[in-house]
Amino acid sequence: LGEKRAIPLIRSVLHDKSLRDNVRRYAARALGQIDAEGNKQELLRAFDESAEPALWPLRLDIAKALIRVKDRSVVNKLESWSRGERSSVARRKFEEVVAEMKRQLPPL
Repeated sequence: LGEKRAIPLIRSVLHDKSLRDNVRRYAARALGQIDAEGNKQELLRAFDESAEPALWPLRLDIAKALIRVKDRSVVNKLESWSRGERSSVARRKFEEVVAEMKRQLPPL
């Protein structure tokens, strides 16, 4: 499949809760690599749908997929979410992603 033609299939994999989380994580990464900006809303929706504490690795991969999106509202959302992570490991990893996103933002 061509990259762009694969997007609908990859999106469906990302949102399919019957699939193993590692498969969904690969889908998140793929959407970020193919077109993070064009897939921003799908990635954010998947992020919101993955609120269970045990799904933090999936949320982290979704956050990493969003690194290329230069959008302060996305950074703010992820930063806010990271503060609520129960796991200190997850919180630290989210903070690293947020820091990288901030470095890539254009100055105010």
